[in-house]
Amino acid sequence: MCPRLALVLLCGQGAARITDASGWRASVSSVSKLSAIVAAALLLCGLSGYAIAQSGSATPKTVKACAKKDGALRLGKKCRKGERRVTWAVKGPSGPTGPTGPTGPGGPAGVPGAAGADGAPGTAGSNGANGTSGTSTGETFFASAGAGGNFGGGGACDPLPSGGPSITFTAPAGSYAQVMASVTAQRTGGSANTACIRVDGSDVQFSASNSVVQETRHLQQGSVAGVTDPLAARPLTVPLSAGSHTISMRYGSSLGASTFSNRNLYVTVFHPTQ
Repeated sequence: MCPRLALVLLCGQGAARITDASGWRASVSSVSKLSAIVAAALLLCGLSGYAIAQSGSATPKTVKACAKKDGALRLGKKCRKGERRVTWAVKGPSGPTGPTGPTGPGGPAGVPGAAGADGAPGTAGSNGANGTSGTSTGETFFASAGAGGNFGGGGACDPLPSGGPSITFTAPAGSYAQVMASVTAQRTGGSANTACIRVDGSDVQFSASNSVVQETRHLQQGSVAGVTDPLAARPLTVPLSAGSHTISMRYGSSLGASTFSNRNLYVTVFHPTQ
């Protein structure tokens, strides 16, 4: 290859020079020598081939020539009197590394990969703690009695047995009972009558009437008179200790006799799960 050369004319100073890529310069003192300089520049393109031929190598490192005082160059193994040996590198040193270029735009998103294989089954968890005991409904007991007359007489619930109905049962510890009851009452000679629920000897009044015709009343917890509307009935709830219990119905009539019929008693026992 022809070495890289720069031909520069400095007309203002009346001089010219030839510069190669390695910085070597050949100068002449007169612009009138321009033709000789141009010829010298063209000659340098041939010097490379000459140097390659001299060295027998396809990649010579330097080019050698003889320069005259007027700037003319010639090829030769030896320089003559009045000539100066000039040498320059065919390939100059590497320049400094340039600055890093800007980051290029991101490439398009790749296609989703295939689904991975299923993982191995995990180990079985430990058993949870046992839950607390709940409650269950025990038996629901029912008892009924027909018509009866002149129960009681003192106006309050008769403390003596009065024909029932009566329910006896055994409950475990922590139990409670819900009681429902209804009775049809009519005063025949007295002024008023009552009906009560007796739980193990304690009375709870649930009905009071002074009707001269038959009137049915239903238990409503918290009411001593009861209600005539069955949809308004509410059960009596009582706690129970462990053991045997008796729940029954009692009656009373003031200042004369009363009749009582359709006497119905319901007892549902709730107890902890066994």
